[in-house]
Amino acid sequence: MRHPVMPVISAFIVLSSVLIALCGCQKRRLYYPWELSARVHLAVDWSQCMERPSGMTLILYGDNGRTYTTVTSEVDGVDLDVMSGHYTALVFCYSVEEWASLRLSGLDTRGGALASLPLGPSSWRNTYGVADIVSSVPPSVISAVGDAGGFSIDDEQVDAWQDHLRRSGKQRWETIEGGTLDVLTLVPRDLVYGLEVRVRAERANNIKAVRAGIDGLAGAVTLADGRTAGDSVVQTIDDSWSMKGDATLATLTGRTRTLGLPGDATASLPDALRSPSTNTLDLHVLLRDLVTVIDTTVAVGHRWTVEPSENRAGEPATRLTMVLRIGFGDMGEDDRPMVIPETKPMETSSGFDAVVGEWEEGESIELPLW
Repeated sequence: MRHPVMPVISAFIVLSSVLIALCGCQKRRLYYPWELSARVHLAVDWSQCMERPSGMTLILYGDNGRTYTTVTSEVDGVDLDVMSGHYTALVFCYSVEEWASLRLSGLDTRGGALASLPLGPSSWRNTYGVADIVSSVPPSVISAVGDAGGFSIDDEQVDAWQDHLRRSGKQRWETIEGGTLDVLTLVPRDLVYGLEVRVRAERANNIKAVRAGIDGLAGAVTLADGRTAGDSVVQTIDDSWSMKGDATLATLTGRTRTLGLPGDATASLPDALRSPSTNTLDLHVLLRDLVTVIDTTVAVGHRWTVEPSENRAGEPATRLTMVLRIGFGDMGEDDRPMVIPETKPMETSSGFDAVVGEWEEGESIELPLW
């Protein structure tokens, strides 16, 4: 008579033999999930940027569904433990939370990452009595780049790092000499331009303050390749004006920063064939009587030039500045200086102001330039 336990024991032996055979076919040793990684080094070279940042964000996007995000003050490079797979990369200066003058979005994909100008209602510019939605805050200079080619990590490289780690006798978070793979060097570039409007004016001593709005400017830029999106916004230059000259003839200069023109058109400037109506400049000039306001609009899409920036101390530095010149004769005899009407100054008025706060506007004059 067969013992009733024997079939169970026989089945167990067979099952064990199958499992041993299967394990013997495995090419890789068994690790814990957090050990299935290789250590890679990504270098970052900021030499093409005007300023070296004090922090950066680096993101790896894997075809294995893994995303690795590192925010660090070590801006020359970073070591990361990554699983096997193919990765593309994106790096930009500082962290998402540190950007108030730009809105960062779409960071879940390398190609979708955007820096956008924040928009809000204008305190002075309106259409049909309704405040326009504009960008009135100059964007700080963001530096970024992506790498579409990326790099790959295979199982053998993962195994090699795990062997190196065990031989070192250290934990993963400790300093471990050697074994790291140099996979990529990222070279960010600045994605922001300076923006200046220069207007020549006769009898400029009658001016108290100036504001301007420019439409048709880029509202967003892709971080990976620095290309501006097709959508456009209105940017205002509110209280950042200066005046140089005398009562006979002076130059009014407004300064801000911009992402450039939509559709990456900034790269083709100057472009004499560009349609004038692509961009319009609205000038809003308060006279020294603190009542009279001059409003004038100029089509300026064909007037853009690009110059090396003259950076001021304490301001974010840009390499290039987009410039609009009005009244300098660049466009022919009709491009004459703006002629300001004579007005009596208010007793409280003490000349041109760069910052005047909210204007208490009275009479408004439509004044053509030509």
